[in-house]
Amino acid sequence: MADTSPLAGTTPDRDLSNQPYAPSKLENLPYDIKYLILQSISDHDTLVKFSQASRVFYNIFREHRRALFQYLMFNEASEYMEESYLLACLGDQLSNNTMTVAYLDNLYQCYADSLSPTAFEHPWYYREVLRGGASMRAKISECHKGIKEHCDQFIRRELKPKMKLRPPKEDGTDHDELPPTDSERRRIMQALYKIWLLLKLHHVRVADPEEFAPASRNVGTPTYPLRADVARYLKLWDYWDLKVVQVLLPIFWNDMKTKYDKRGDSLIREALSNHEGDRHDDCLWTLTR
Repeated sequence: MADTSPLAGTTPDRDLSNQPYAPSKLENLPYDIKYLILQSISDHDTLVKFSQASRVFYNIFREHRRALFQYLMFNEASEYMEESYLLACLGDQLSNNTMTVAYLDNLYQCYADSLSPTAFEHPWYYREVLRGGASMRAKISECHKGIKEHCDQFIRRELKPKMKLRPPKEDGTDHDELPPTDSERRRIMQALYKIWLLLKLHHVRVADPEEFAPASRNVGTPTYPLRADVARYLKLWDYWDLKVVQVLLPIFWNDMKTKYDKRGDSLIREALSNHEGDRHDDCLWTLTR
């Protein structure tokens, strides 16, 4: 007897392409929608695997590879928005141009305001990024890409080799090299963003016209910033963030062949000592909860 149930026409081996209510395949979606689907994937490996699973999506991926990866980097960078915007927006000025004291102070104030508990009430990051347009997003993406490469390099060179130093397991085999957790990678990335910011600040050249120069500042001839100009940034970071920065600082700066590693290390040590009281209070609060 023939099956007359409503589901009889939906068996997997039956061609539904000519049915009026047949479900649409992803490949049949409009081109713009398929591109938005690729753009919405926030993980690099997932984006590549998804694109390789379909010839149609792979062709779109290949055509817009650079734009898709830039968008991916931009989305990742938004997790570190305070530093990523600052580095992208002011990177050229920090590296190449001479800055006034007022401009340097305004730079610090913008960063400090972005870390305040009420910063979410004024979404400055996305407002400024949107105002900057495609060039701003490109700078943020490029900066994040560079820091991410340093993160991967640190994991390969410093983290994984240390696993080999652990004693063998009871059965005589080595420990498996587990990849870093998301929280470990995020903490390393956060520290590298802060180190990159410190490195940029150490290369600032400060000079003011004579009529605008504050007391105790050099006039006319560009000089490196005062110690306090850099140290005040460290006061905005908590104790454990500074500890990670302290661990990574010599490795990162030695790789960059910079001559400021000793000065930077002394700044970190001083900031950590200033945070000792805060850390003690945090521990007491945790124990008394």
